[in-house]
Order: sequence, then structure tokens, then C-alpha cells
Amino acid sequence: MLNGAHPDPRNAARELLDRFAPVVSIETARQGENGHRPIAPERWTIGLILARWLVRMGWQAEDDAKQPSAKASELRERLYRSLSDVETERMVAIFCDARGRILSQELVAEGDTGQLRLSLRQLFSKALRRNARRMIIAHNHPSGCAAPSEVDIISTRRLSDYASSLGIVLEDHLIIGHESIVSMRSLQLF
Repeated sequence: MLNGAHPDPRNAARELLDRFAPVVSIETARQGENGHRPIAPERWTIGLILARWLVRMGWQAEDDAKQPSAKASELRERLYRSLSDVETERMVAIFCDARGRILSQELVAEGDTGQLRLSLRQLFSKALRRNARRMIIAHNHPSGCAAPSEVDIISTRRLSDYASSLGIVLEDHLIIGHESIVSMRSLQLF
């Protein structure tokens, strides 16, 4: 239930709200009016917290169904168009909220034909300023080959560890070549 897996969060929230009464009537519930028996403060506090959480989960489920979200293929296509023919190496970060909605997409590093100069401090400062909970990074290989290098693998693992320590999930690291895009997550490299 605490992972949002309750089958009917809206009705569960209503039942909890009915049981523990709204905040306005807590004082009367304590006094035993309106057919409510007195409720210990800890119980109604926990009940209200659970009720609010369940209501929010119900509303989020509806909101998620209504939210237009960029499909992974659209995102990959947009990244491919913007980075596949660039002659210098560039890294883009896509910052997302907890539900995976894109907050911003930003150039976070630039380099020469074979190396990037990425500042972890600047990258994670941008993520934290946007209150990002998820992040995708993508960079191009000007050589045209999308295969991850050993440096890419080591750096991505380090980025993932840093992100995790800040409460941010590194969803994927995409490498863009002239003909293809490689997902390091799908290759299970981190």
C-alpha cells in the first residue's frame, strides 16, 4: 500500500477520511459529538496522513493518465537530430521530475573531438536547482561510433553513484553516433 499499489486509493482515502473525520471536526470528534468516539491524537494524525497520501495517489493516477509525455522514441529521435552530426563532443542532461516528466534539457559539457570536460558540481547543481528526481544524460561520439568506451562506462557508474547519493536516479546514458544510439542501461553497463 505504501508503494502506491493500493487497488483503489480514492475509495480507501474516503474511508480513512470518514473514519478519522476532517481536520475541522477533530475537536468535536475528540469530545465524542456527532457519533464519533474520541480519537487519540496519534491515531487521527496517522489517519490523516494516510488519507492525504491515498488521495494524492488517486489524483496522481488520474493526472498521469491525462499528462502528455514524450515517448522514449521521440526523445531519442530529438537527441539524435541534435547531436549526431556535431563535430565536437557534447553532453546533454535531461532533468525529470519523480513521474518522469521532463523539466528541462540542457547542454552540460562540451569538449574537443575525443574528450568532454564535465563538471559534476555544475551538473548536479543544475539538477538540484530544478528539483530533478530523475536524469538522462546523452553525449555524442564525433567519430561516429556509438559504442561506449571504457571511460564512458567508468564515468557513468560514478555519475550514477553521485546521483543516487543526492536522491536522483540516473535513468540512462545514451551515446549517439552517426548511425545509431546506444543505451548503456539496456547494455546493463551500470
